[in-house]
Amino acid sequence: MKKILFLMLLISGFTFSAIAQRGEGRKMKATPERRTEMRLNQLEKKLGITAEQRQKLSPTLLSLEKEREALTSDVENVKGRRMELMKKADAAILEVLTPDQKVNYEKLKAERKAKMRDRMENKMLEMDGIE
Repeated sequence: MKKILFLMLLISGFTFSAIAQRGEGRKMKATPERRTEMRLNQLEKKLGITAEQRQKLSPTLLSLEKEREALTSDVENVKGRRMELMKKADAAILEVLTPDQKVNYEKLKAERKAKMRDRMENKMLEMDGIE
């Protein structure tokens, strides 16, 4: 009986450690409020937005995040609608930034676009290697 109990504990220990290493236990979907907070923190860290700018942006970004979350149920026009929401968010952000912050924001967008392009190229290369 002791051997069976020990074996069960050992197996469950391996299972939990494997799940923890893959990070499956942490994959919780962020709420619109959490995504908005993360976005505002990033803008504060990278662009140095003020508390007043943060206060102006918060409701706009939150409503856009809620719209984006609702998009997942509407599979038809997701890509076009998502792009539209991104443009609205950019317009709202640019509206409250100072000229110096706007320049830095445009640089951040360019960097993000380059990273995305690199990721897509790497995915395409990986897919070519599979076939």
